[in-house]
Amino acid sequence: MKANKKCGLALTVAFIVLFCMTGGAYAADFDGVLSTSIKNLPGNADVAGMGGADVGAPVDFTSPDPSTLGAGEETAFGFSGTCGYITGMNGRFCGGSVAARLPLGTLQVSYSGGNSDSVFLPKEGVDFKINRSNSATIQYGVKVAEKVFGSEDKVYAGVGVTPFSETRTTILMGGTKLLKTDSSEYAFSFGTHYENKNFNAGAFYEYSHSSDTTKDLIADEKVNEKSESHLFRTGASYKIVEGLMVIANYQYANVGGYVTNRIFGGAEVCPIESVCGYAGHNGSGFTGGIGIYPSDSWGMNLAYVDNLDKKLEAQIGKKPSVIMFSLYYLFQDKKGK
Repeated sequence: MKANKKCGLALTVAFIVLFCMTGGAYAADFDGVLSTSIKNLPGNADVAGMGGADVGAPVDFTSPDPSTLGAGEETAFGFSGTCGYITGMNGRFCGGSVAARLPLGTLQVSYSGGNSDSVFLPKEGVDFKINRSNSATIQYGVKVAEKVFGSEDKVYAGVGVTPFSETRTTILMGGTKLLKTDSSEYAFSFGTHYENKNFNAGAFYEYSHSSDTTKDLIADEKVNEKSESHLFRTGASYKIVEGLMVIANYQYANVGGYVTNRIFGGAEVCPIESVCGYAGHNGSGFTGGIGIYPSDSWGMNLAYVDNLDKKLEAQIGKKPSVIMFSLYYLFQDKKGK
């Protein structure tokens, strides 16, 4: 484990989920599968290599749970960035976050965006393209208790809001544009995290509401739709010995009526303090990664996800593998402790 990388981000998940909200002009199965699988894309390469298990991880890992920001007592200011590529979908995404310690707790602001080339949907006989997708998220976390069950334990709580999210997608056939969808979304989240010397546990919930306007470019007609999503994830991690940690997550997701249950798991192995390896399984494929941490102030991660979602693979006819790279820098200030 390294210095608090959480002062870097909850970024990619907040934006790329918007890839999915494109109306009902093609199979509802594709909409639900794509929405859910992209929600499971980790926000940083550290947890991506660890099977995507990011809730209940030690607080120096990236997590969508805003409560772990409360652990940044020694970090006055930090920033991080992540870029990635999704094969099969030809999707590209990048994002960045900045975090600052307040008199009470830590505040983080994230922004991200991306797009894709046209992706052929063999079951529908059409092409699907993400023209653009952008999102901004604000999170706040604070330490609420310590020494609850022992002398070294701490409890954190946090909230998050995504006030700005928008996506434009297009459906094509033979190069002719058939449909255009503009989507807007807002989301609220909260979480809690328990930290002890060797054990961590957490829980995270997110509610999102999407409004979509789909225009039939041939008939010049519009259809307006609204949908809601609920995502709950809980998990725990345990440090077996120095340099070896294991983690597991359970997730329930209801995305516009498409319901899934999923298990994520992985491990971190650090043969030396400045180099760590990651491996895991996200329920659809194996993952792996490496982290290099020259100091407590900065580091980088590279991760590979063999299959983002088997059901998505069945829809697009190609394996959606993911490559991610992340970099972070923290300005340490131990006076805040």
